[in-house]
Amino acid sequence: MVPIPSSPRGWDHSPLSEAYSPLDTPRLFQVEVTRHPAWVGGIYSAVISRLRGLGPVYEDAVNVGIFLKSDRKVASFRPRVRSVELWLFLPEAVNDPRIARAIPTGLDRIVHLIKLTSADQVDDQLGQWLEESYDFNTD
Repeated sequence: MVPIPSSPRGWDHSPLSEAYSPLDTPRLFQVEVTRHPAWVGGIYSAVISRLRGLGPVYEDAVNVGIFLKSDRKVASFRPRVRSVELWLFLPEAVNDPRIARAIPTGLDRIVHLIKLTSADQVDDQLGQWLEESYDFNTD
């Protein structure tokens, strides 16, 4: 068991401060999702179920949220106070009103920020973007 180091800024990570095994990702994921309101878990369930339908997904619970990876990062799930920021890594810019921002991160990679407030927003269009991101970031 490896202890999670305490935050130098004094942030309270009491659920995460107990000892954990580096292979205990499901437990860390549960702690990450359950420290937020229930609607955050609903959105996460909708996103991850779509991604798992495409193939294996590695869920990496970190302080800012959960990184969803295949061979490379497919998406970042970042809970905020009133919404969830879903960052999708796509090969081309997408022009859609739901895209709050698109930032080039390399020659062939653009991260798209989508703000979600309910699981109903994880619709077929978002599912297509998730599929494109998964395919693009999987060898």
